[in-house]
Amino acid sequence: MINVLLLDDDKNLVNTLSRILKLNDCNVEQALTVSEAITKIESGNFNLLIADYYLTDGTAISILEKIKESGIEINSIIISGMSDHEIKQACIDAGADLFIEKPFKLQYFVECITNLLEGRVE
Repeated sequence: MINVLLLDDDKNLVNTLSRILKLNDCNVEQALTVSEAITKIESGNFNLLIADYYLTDGTAISILEKIKESGIEINSIIISGMSDHEIKQACIDAGADLFIEKPFKLQYFVECITNLLEGRVE
């Protein structure tokens, strides 16, 4: 099973994505803030972090930097309603494997996760 940490302050989106992930054989834990996510990542065993870019207590870059500093191995996907190329590049530079712009089709979301975890992402 794939262990996923889903970080977003939009509870409706978190619930929707959690249901989709669970239907695709994932164990899902949720976090609403960067600080909560960091605590869970440091104490858990996750294969994948899916995080919104803008959060109430920071951005996805802050958690990506913390992961890198800690030497934790975890795949990461950042999702955002912002289509700003600089934000996307900053996330990739900070360690994100993928950047997905909202809105997105749920099938595309699942395919991105599958491809990432099977090593088919460039």
